[in-house]
Amino acid sequence: VATADGISIGGVRLSNTSNRLAAMASASLGLGKQLIATVCEGNLNEINVTGDKGQVFIYSILNKAVLVVVTRETPNVAMVNWESHKAVKELSAIL
Repeated sequence: VATADGISIGGVRLSNTSNRLAAMASASLGLGKQLIATVCEGNLNEINVTGDKGQVFIYSILNKAVLVVVTRETPNVAMVNWESHKAVKELSAIL
């Protein structure tokens, strides 16, 4: 979990790259929001980035924070989204 401006504020697996991941996720979410607003005239809820060794899911939390979920190569995407949406709802109540 990170602030909307990219500062890591918590997580399950914090490491020396947590701050970098938080900053990149927040920047990606900001760029995605601009893209959706320009092209689709709507609001962005989440981003999914897929690589050959894993996926990164980025979720907006009330435009105040960001939830980042990193998976291995073949995640159960439906389960990741279901659990993440539950977490976003719970975190929204706290923020």
